[in-house]
Amino acid sequence: YILILEPRHTSWRLRVAALLPFLALVVAWRIYYVHLGYGSVGLGGYIDPGRDPLRFAQALMMRMPALLLAGLYGASSSVFHLLPERSQVIYAVMAAFIVAASIWVGQVRQVWSHPLARFFGLGAVLSLVPVCAAATNDRLLLNAEFGLSPLLAMFFTAMWKQKQPGYRDGT
Repeated sequence: YILILEPRHTSWRLRVAALLPFLALVVAWRIYYVHLGYGSVGLGGYIDPGRDPLRFAQALMMRMPALLLAGLYGASSSVFHLLPERSQVIYAVMAAFIVAASIWVGQVRQVWSHPLARFFGLGAVLSLVPVCAAATNDRLLLNAEFGLSPLLAMFFTAMWKQKQPGYRDGT
């Protein structure tokens, strides 16, 4: 909300400063989490982002497109982690291309000019970041769907409102 829907007269410096207490809370939680000995090590299906940030970043680049493709188009993300590693790379690149093309279509149809579209899109993507630590599964899309569903409705509305040749306004 602070980054996207905050009134335009608020400076970026103030918007980012408003996020600092939340960042401090996450850092304090992580310190306490590690102090208590929580976390996972050596599991194939889950990556602890704090203990293995490079491996998590790699998994994020592979899993995020697969999850977005599932959320936007209904392609099952559950099969992604069952594919051989080479096929996962191909799948992730193709999914990233499809998602990027969808974003471009949204730009052409001026969907992204609406602050709510940017809010729903950013919220959906940010909600998928932590779930990229686990092996892909469609159940992980639950929180992202709160942003993806209205975003899809906005895309469909923009496509539907496209003026058809030969039709007059009001008919």
